[in-house]
Amino acid sequence: MKRCHLFLVVFMLLSLSFLMELMAQAPYTIQLKSRKFLPPVDQQTAFEAIRQQGISPEATLSGSYHVLLQFYEIPDELQKNRLKATGIVLHDYIPHRAFSASIAPTVTPNDLVALGVRFVGLFQPTDKLSPELLEGYPQTRSKSPDRLAVYVLTYPDIPISAAVSILIRKFDCEILSSSEQFHLISLILLKNQLNELASLE
Repeated sequence: MKRCHLFLVVFMLLSLSFLMELMAQAPYTIQLKSRKFLPPVDQQTAFEAIRQQGISPEATLSGSYHVLLQFYEIPDELQKNRLKATGIVLHDYIPHRAFSASIAPTVTPNDLVALGVRFVGLFQPTDKLSPELLEGYPQTRSKSPDRLAVYVLTYPDIPISAAVSILIRKFDCEILSSSEQFHLISLILLKNQLNELASLE
C-alpha cells in the first residue's frame, strides 16, 4: 500500500548569540533545533533507509528525496552548480557545513562521495518542530483547547496546492492561508495530530 510522503518543517530564526555559540563547536557537529550530534562519515545508510521505508520519489510530491547533507567544506558556487547538474539542490544551511537538500532518485552514494559529501541522513519528526512546540503547546489563535494553530514550511520544490491537498486529506484541519511564494501554510489541527504531521516525509 502506497503512503503519501511530504516533508514539512516548522521553523524559527536562530538568535545571534546562539549562532556565536555554535561557531565555537566542533566543525562537523550538526546543530538542529531538536538535537545536536556528530554524524559519522556515511553516504550509504540513508539510501538503505529510503528503500526500507518504501519511500518513492513520486510520493514526495516533487520527484526528489529530501535529506540532510553535510559536506567536508561548504560548497562554493562552482560546487553548487556541479551538485545541481548531478540532481542535488541545496536549500537551508544548517550548522555546521550541512544543508537540507533535494536529491534526484538517480543520485548514488558514489556521486555524493565524488561531490565532497561527508554525511547524508533523513530528518526525524522532532527535527521539523520549533523549540516552542517541542517544549509544549504555546498559545495560538485556536479557540478550542484541543486544537493548535501552526505554520508549516514546505520545500521549494513541493507545489503548495499539492501540500494543502495532502493536509486536508490526512488531517482534521482548517487551512487558514497558504503562500506559494514563501512555501508557507497556516493551519489549525488537533493537538494529538502534531506528531503525525511532523512524521510526514
